[in-house]
Amino acid sequence: MPHVETTGPAWLDGLKSAALLAGSGAVALGVLSACSVSVHGSTNLESTASPVTVEDASAGTSAAPQTNMETSAAEAETAELEITDLTEDQMMDVLLTSSDLVNPPEGHSTDTGLAYFEEKIAVNPGVYTEIFGPNACARQMDEINLNLVGEGALTGVLHEYRRTGADGSPELLFVWMLSYPRDVDTSSTWEKLLAACEGQGLRNDTEQITISALDHEPFSGVNMQFLSEVEAESGVTQGQSASAAFGQNLVMMSAINMEDRDFAVLMDRQAEKITELEASLGQQPQG
Repeated sequence: MPHVETTGPAWLDGLKSAALLAGSGAVALGVLSACSVSVHGSTNLESTASPVTVEDASAGTSAAPQTNMETSAAEAETAELEITDLTEDQMMDVLLTSSDLVNPPEGHSTDTGLAYFEEKIAVNPGVYTEIFGPNACARQMDEINLNLVGEGALTGVLHEYRRTGADGSPELLFVWMLSYPRDVDTSSTWEKLLAACEGQGLRNDTEQITISALDHEPFSGVNMQFLSEVEAESGVTQGQSASAAFGQNLVMMSAINMEDRDFAVLMDRQAEKITELEASLGQQPQG
């Protein structure tokens, strides 16, 4: 994941460096790691994930009672359609590209493999605890990326898109995917974060972060707003981070300084690309 330097409050820096949901730049919110002045958008997957499978396209249709042989055949077909770990080429095909974005990016960088995830995302920099004290919310924020990425990832791809917003501030989007040798689920990771942070957020003498739930099927995650009373010119900075699991793969999206409606559009477009991939894999011979 590339590293993008910007200027801003210390907590926003850290956020960027650890944040999500997607890459290297600014998603303080996505993967929330607050600490440097580089916006990081990368989010990761939880190692103790619950199984998530892709249902057989024929599931739910009514028909005559099946014999044991027919039932076994249907179960075998369902298993064949389950989405297993994807290759880097498949990830490149399914993740959002520049042409999918609401606004054309001015810059784009890509990281493949696991090195960036292991060295930059799946870490606990302790930034939130340092800035806001050793409370439950700060600890969850420091650990979110580590918990999301989890253990045992096989490979991954991360895109970072950047542009200058209408107000002159940097708009960053991180979109990444990791594959695993098992089905994955990050819902409990977000639930723990929200249990510790929603309704109270983080605050010190000069800075404040508010955190709320983001539910946009099939994605779940958090919305965040960052306010610095010291650097009034920075105003309120917002971010979003959300993840979705399908089969043995995790997709993460994180943004900073992006309008909520634009992020919602991108989540829908990413979900559509995942659905298209599932359909194409279901039509291909397995083996």
